[in-house]
Amino acid sequence: MVAVAYILQIVLMVGIPVALWLTVRRRWATSWRLIGCGVLTFVASQLVHLPLASAFGALVRLPGFPLPSGSARVVLNAIVLGLLAGTCEQGANYVALRRWLPRARGFRDAIGFGAGHGGGESVILGLVAAATLVFMVLRRGADGAGVPAGNSEQLAEAVTAYWSVPPWLPILGGIERASAILVHLATTALVMLSFARNALWPLVTAILWHALVDGTAVYAVARSGVVAAEGIVFAFGVASLIILRWARRGLED
Repeated sequence: MVAVAYILQIVLMVGIPVALWLTVRRRWATSWRLIGCGVLTFVASQLVHLPLASAFGALVRLPGFPLPSGSARVVLNAIVLGLLAGTCEQGANYVALRRWLPRARGFRDAIGFGAGHGGGESVILGLVAAATLVFMVLRRGADGAGVPAGNSEQLAEAVTAYWSVPPWLPILGGIERASAILVHLATTALVMLSFARNALWPLVTAILWHALVDGTAVYAVARSGVVAAEGIVFAFGVASLIILRWARRGLED
């Protein structure tokens, strides 16, 4: 049953963005180039975001680093990681739309590009989930052969934990991707609005909204667990629909 849940999770994580891409293609004749640029922009943003996040993690682990304890430490971690994610991803969107797609300035363009950006993230995570499932199937019931000495116990614990989750949890994770895509659509529309209004405040708003979503999710994972974090992302996804509607009016005006 758990294996079926993991398979359904992968189907959702890959199928939702692909369905969105086909929908915007059919409804608005959005080009694959626009969608593909959104995907490539997400990948490019991670080439900056992930090393910076790793550097921050290494920094706070240095002996003597002045780091608060308890709840303050969790809050600091959430703020920094949220701002890193928002700045890198929305900054990448701004640069890509400014340099690669100077003629893409409408609401439909924002949806196509944002679908590529958020959908690309979902597809990549879905492929990672698929690779993890294959690995865990191969390791299930296997002995410690081929595992470096000292790591076999940790691997066995990881395999046991993987197959012990409630079946609804992977499915919830797949559904959560739809909420995250809504956040990406809203933030991309805000970035596009910065060109339409020739102002930086929509870009700053996009960065801060993205940071708030990611930072709150990081805090929720640390304090309440994964389920709470996914519920929060769902709430932000619904709220992003309001931002998306407001940005649409600005772009169409």
